[in-house]
Amino acid sequence: MIEPESVRRDRLRMVAARQGGVFSAADAAGCGITRARMRTLLQSRDWVRLARDALAERPVVELAGRDPRATHALQLAAALLSLRRDAAAVKISAACVWQLDLTRAVPACPLVVRPAGSRTGGRTERSVRVLRAGPPGWRLATVSGVATTDLARTVVDLARTWPHPEALIAADSALRIHGGDQLHQMHAVAAACSHWPGGGRRVAGVLADADPRSESALETLGRLAMRRDGLPPPRTQCWVGEFRPEVRTDYGWEAQNTVGEADGRVKYTSADVLWKQARREERLHDLGFAVVRFDHAGTQRPGELGDRFRRAFARARPGRGRFWPDPPGWKPGVRPADAPPFAGIAWWLWDPTQLSRLWDG
Repeated sequence: MIEPESVRRDRLRMVAARQGGVFSAADAAGCGITRARMRTLLQSRDWVRLARDALAERPVVELAGRDPRATHALQLAAALLSLRRDAAAVKISAACVWQLDLTRAVPACPLVVRPAGSRTGGRTERSVRVLRAGPPGWRLATVSGVATTDLARTVVDLARTWPHPEALIAADSALRIHGGDQLHQMHAVAAACSHWPGGGRRVAGVLADADPRSESALETLGRLAMRRDGLPPPRTQCWVGEFRPEVRTDYGWEAQNTVGEADGRVKYTSADVLWKQARREERLHDLGFAVVRFDHAGTQRPGELGDRFRRAFARARPGRGRFWPDPPGWKPGVRPADAPPFAGIAWWLWDPTQLSRLWDG
């Protein structure tokens, strides 16, 4: 009995999923797809060639296209498959693999590094930039078949080479997505890299400021702006309410009876969301809290946040509300990234609509 092509292609999809979403002609042949059929699928654009010998199905390319980091990660997977030599993602390419928050554009070519002793490096090939080989002990990990520097090494590399705000945004997101216990590993890597260019104080400053409770780049920038303007350090992601934890706010100052909200406009895209937000803010005022909202522009103007929050501190009066500990079962920064059926599959291959249905259910 002849095996249907749909079965052969499903088997190839499983191979691709273990390689970051890409496959080679040899992979396709191993799944029983003939060379002639491969040519037809490429000509019809059912398959897309991403590198010299790295292909992907068109729906995978379109799915990755929703996020520049996902597109970059897919290109990286293709480049590593095409190289056929030991190499791993590094710096911003590794940050894309780990799904870290970025405030700069990803490069056109993925960045990879080869192990110490490699004669090649420091050049750009057709679809990848190969950096000079790193020293021994450079800490590798594999994300769904894609080799990369591990999370701690990736964050330390960014802290060594990026401005403090950008590096802190990446560090906060690493702790939020992958767990606050990663901070210990980052300190260990920082100690080993302290004599490298940019190591030492720069890295120590980023790790000292990192907060796993920060849920967005805007919240991270808000904390930095508050410190710049001389405000007392806030509690992040704190719960307030009358008889129980009711509302979670981005920042809180218990002594001043004031809360702050990083107001990302992208959140308010529907009438239902706007209505819920209005009811939420009404409840905060009813509890007696002074509320200050700010956007990205507010973090860039020195003194603005400090003036606004100090005025809020001055007008705040004790009310019915109080600050509460985190509710039982709620953990900051925890995301269901490893829950079935997505365990072991690279994040850039997840369908956001399926994720939404799964988590909401």
